[in-house]
Amino acid sequence: MAAIGGDVSKIDDYYNFGARHAILTWNEANELGAGALSGKDYGLTEVGKRAARRVQDKGMLLDVSHLNEAGFWDVAKLATKPFIASHSNCKALCDVPRNLTDEQLRAIRDVGGVVGLNAFNLFIDNDPAKQTVETLARHAAHMIDVMGIDHVGCGFDFFEFLESEETMGTMTSTGSPSTIGLEDCSKIPNLFDCFEKLGMSREEMEKLARGNFQRMIRNCMA
Repeated sequence: MAAIGGDVSKIDDYYNFGARHAILTWNEANELGAGALSGKDYGLTEVGKRAARRVQDKGMLLDVSHLNEAGFWDVAKLATKPFIASHSNCKALCDVPRNLTDEQLRAIRDVGGVVGLNAFNLFIDNDPAKQTVETLARHAAHMIDVMGIDHVGCGFDFFEFLESEETMGTMTSTGSPSTIGLEDCSKIPNLFDCFEKLGMSREEMEKLARGNFQRMIRNCMA
């Protein structure tokens, strides 16, 4: 939502164009707040807080992925409805700024929100050899332990179509965004094979695949 600058009324325009999902920042800071890689110690600006309230008042899904931790807690304090982290993993398993602590996971659970698993390799493990589909399945298992099955989904953030030496060499230590065994959407069945090996039922996997986010979208648009 960086494009709105300081004009919160533009959220109404996006809503009228059909937008029902809003993310306040990317990794950097903007007029709304500080992203996870911005290096800033503040969270949402006053404009950002007004924007977050406006998003929820309009009945749009408010997304905290990419916010820094201070911004996350600003959202948690002001939210009057469930919010989501559409593509984030567990900091307990991979300690990077884009991932969420167990305390943050519980906060999303407590408001009825959902967290989407992210297939970007640097958010899965700090060791490139362990950036695998099996490790991502363990992130799901950890989220379920912390939040419960009704608050976890899939938000893979695939962008293998950008993969090149010129673009990816500046983004990851491996020169690629790909997770071993989950390189693109055609490999998603591999993740669900891992879920099955972890003992998940078909009903539980259905919730992870679409059910939990579908519930959020339906409630948002009701």
